[in-house]
Amino acid sequence: MAGQNNNVNLRQAMGMGRGGPPHERLGLAAEKANDTKGTLKRLLKYIGQSKYLLFSLVGVIIVITVLSLLAPVLQAKAIDSFTLTDGKLHVDFESLVTILITLAAVYALSAFMTLIQGICAAKLSQNTVKILRNDLFRKTLYLSAKQTDDFTIPSLESRIT
Repeated sequence: MAGQNNNVNLRQAMGMGRGGPPHERLGLAAEKANDTKGTLKRLLKYIGQSKYLLFSLVGVIIVITVLSLLAPVLQAKAIDSFTLTDGKLHVDFESLVTILITLAAVYALSAFMTLIQGICAAKLSQNTVKILRNDLFRKTLYLSAKQTDDFTIPSLESRIT
């Protein structure tokens, strides 16, 4: 019985009490696109309007990938600077220091490029949503009064989006 109460409390905490999830109880069931392929094509056209950001993002992702592949290679070289001959450990300190400095630079550059990636992705998504909302707002201006009586423009935009 105690386990059943915990399950009920968990469902209520997640907003899934009696009647299902909140969006279903309020009659706001998620709508699916009738033509998924066509919807994706239209969305790609909106994303494509920010070509420079898109190409910058792809370029940054390629650089991050190359850097993430380069780091293990450098680590292997650093390990190879340690050798064991005749039971004695020999360390090539010159190459080890050079490799470690290069490895630190690779990690620092990778972190910086990851930051740039996040900024580019955020700007791309914000620009895409801005263009989409502006087009949507322009189209709602030409709707008849009968079509917009039940909704305010922002709620209509939200529902259509």
